Amino acid sequence: ETYVSDLTLSRRSGMNIRFIPEDIAKKAELSYFDWREAESVYTFSKGGGRLEITPVFKRFSEENTPPTLYNHGFENMDSVGALYSRASSHIFGDWNACGKVMGLAPWQGHVWDQTENASGKSKRAKKKLTAETIEEPILKGKLYKDGEEGLKIDRSVMKNMPFIFRIDPDMFDDEGNIVRQKRYDFDDNDFRGISSTDEGKENASSDGQSDGSDEQLRSPKQLPTKVALDAISLASRMQTDLESVCMDFVEHFKSETGATNLCLAGGVALNSVLNGRLSRELGFDNTFIPPYPGDDGIAVGC
Repeated sequence: ETYVSDLTLSRRSGMNIRFIPEDIAKKAELSYFDWREAESVYTFSKGGGRLEITPVFKRFSEENTPPTLYNHGFENMDSVGALYSRASSHIFGDWNACGKVMGLAPWQGHVWDQTENASGKSKRAKKKLTAETIEEPILKGKLYKDGEEGLKIDRSVMKNMPFIFRIDPDMFDDEGNIVRQKRYDFDDNDFRGISSTDEGKENASSDGQSDGSDEQLRSPKQLPTKVALDAISLASRMQTDLESVCMDFVEHFKSETGATNLCLAGGVALNSVLNGRLSRELGFDNTFIPPYPGDDGIAVGC
């Protein structure tokens, strides 16, 4: 046997590596789309001019969709990073806009005053607006456990919530003409399809689609309030769950390994809010986050 994989490494080297699921080798043989590494733990030691890297733990996630899909179906994996990316796609239309999700989350709890016309009065009434709290966690459980105590994922919140970012299903109509379609986008401030003139309003369909008329004007985009508040709710719930699950994960292996220093790699290590909590609250002497903790830094864990 010359090929070395995660599953044969411990047998060949005598290392005591723990896998979740424990029967990953058997499950991989029966899987339609195989399994992928989700979260890992290693210890590093330096002595005699050498750096020793010892794998301690690996959790694998089954491919839930064909890896031939866009981005290899990453967002459909059952890992903390993949679920965070799913929230990113839901809000911003980009699986790799996770930093925006992190930045949006702290707006949970903020209260805005919305001024509206009071019925039958000349005065304008103020309405308090705030994002609702999503009570049920999307992520919960222990990454280092299997079965009932292991990671539990509830995608129902996102499945029941319309895409906040409006992704155009078709760019062309049956005649080959470009279809201009209204879309909600946090990153720009205008769209075509709604005119400020009465004539333009007549040319615009009820769902905001344009009939392509040159008479329609570009007008300021107004992100619907409910859409914005739903985005904040989802971002906050996702960030809270990420921190909860990952803090527990790192604290567990700090105790198990006796490590006094922490090094982070992988896409989740780009979450600076989580990184700050890991550094401040878990009692490590030093916390090191390389300048390339994203996908280009995952090699240390693969």
